Amino acid sequence: MENKILIYSGIIVLIILIGAYSLISNKNTEDKNVREIRINAQRFNFSPENIEVNQEEKIRLVINNIDATHGIKIPELNLAGNNIIEFTADKKGTFQFYCNNYCGESHSSMGGKIIIK
Repeated sequence: MENKILIYSGIIVLIILIGAYSLISNKNTEDKNVREIRINAQRFNFSPENIEVNQEEKIRLVINNIDATHGIKIPELNLAGNNIIEFTADKKGTFQFYCNNYCGESHSSMGGKIIIK
């Protein structure tokens, strides 16, 4: 009886581990299809200030807020966020982005552009 319990417990643990591995593997596969771009945001600039991507690329903008919560707003693409913005670059053109949160006197001059080729 004790051996059966150990065997069944082992099988259950094995099934859980296989399931967890499967979930992790699928997540890693999905992430390979997303281009991650890191942007440093501090009073009163973004680095990089200009970003070029290709049309139909899946993009993840990761915003590193250095001295305050800045965030990014891209009105023409209807996008905004403080830490991470994910989107598919489905529209060609040059689009201005701005600081999403008031950060001081020069807040209105804090911006950049994303160019979708």
